[in-house]
Amino acid sequence: MGVNVYLDNHTATRPFKEAIDKMLSCYRTQWGSLAAPHQMGQDLYEEVTLSLKKIYASLGALETDSFVLTSGSAENSSQIFFSHYLESVRETGKNHFLISALEEAPSILALNRLETLGCFGKMLPVNSSGHLEVETLKQAIGPKTSLVSLSWANGLTGVIQPLNDLMTACQEKGVSLHVDVSSVLGKLFFRFQDLTCDFITFDGEKIHAPKGVGGIFIKDNISFAPLISHAPHHNTPALCGLKVAIEKIEEQFDLIGIETARLRDKLEKTLQEALPDMVIFFKDVERLPHVTALGFPGAHHEALLFLLNRKGVYASMGGGFSQKLSHLLKACGIKEPLASCALSFSLSHETTEADIDYASEVIISSVKKLQACGAHL
Repeated sequence: MGVNVYLDNHTATRPFKEAIDKMLSCYRTQWGSLAAPHQMGQDLYEEVTLSLKKIYASLGALETDSFVLTSGSAENSSQIFFSHYLESVRETGKNHFLISALEEAPSILALNRLETLGCFGKMLPVNSSGHLEVETLKQAIGPKTSLVSLSWANGLTGVIQPLNDLMTACQEKGVSLHVDVSSVLGKLFFRFQDLTCDFITFDGEKIHAPKGVGGIFIKDNISFAPLISHAPHHNTPALCGLKVAIEKIEEQFDLIGIETARLRDKLEKTLQEALPDMVIFFKDVERLPHVTALGFPGAHHEALLFLLNRKGVYASMGGGFSQKLSHLLKACGIKEPLASCALSFSLSHETTEADIDYASEVIISSVKKLQACGAHL
């Protein structure tokens, strides 16, 4: 069998074996319904209670905060936007929503749907560092602004937003704030109770949880109307699998911050030495420890991704639930030729030194092959 090096942990992560095992165990032995009044239903309460307690504790939520179990990022955005519309916009008339130019597809699509209901959305520009500047946000917030929705970090570029300043600006202006923490969960330490935002969301697919599970936390003083009107924790297997995944990413926290970051830096250094014209985007700003976005002049991203795929090295140029990496880079002022020669590499706790050595060799040879072809055109 050929070598496979998976460096696309932004698009999806391999679920922890322990999380899958827990989920399967629930399907086999705890498949009853919480709504049932008999023993099969009652037997689930301890498992559900323990899982919720762990999830609350790990994300630093208070007991009075609310939690909604979801199917992931697409549902998260729809739940937040449409609940806010139902609970706030219709009552106050404040129908202006703000997101950054770097937000992922579910937020953009949810915002487009709200515009058919008389709401207005605006995508805010970012600077050359990939940051939404505080002054840009303050100037965009007007008397009709109701909700700001942001990702704490971008999983393709790795750029971490100056969240404390952005939260302060929203608080001063009296607007609600939703923060997606999917990309920083397990990489940055935070407590929901310490954040001055109204909602946080996360997608289990980004944290090695079983597919099709995510969550929303809502501060205790915020009205929230789930789009699906039933008890939010009936999917016991998904909830239990999520709990185990969160436990495991806590165990891997130091590994990601130290060893995985070292391997990311090694990849950059090795490639830079062999490909001196390569560009490391956002190297001088605060980034996620496991992500790098690289530009390879003369090697178009689609052709390069094809060659890497043939050699078993899997990277990303975005698309799907994400915006394309080239679009994100152009939003940061990077010109088209270079933006179209960029790929994102996202490592995980599973990435090894041998993986990086092999991937480096394949990337270097593939880029040189494409550059040589271009030189002869």
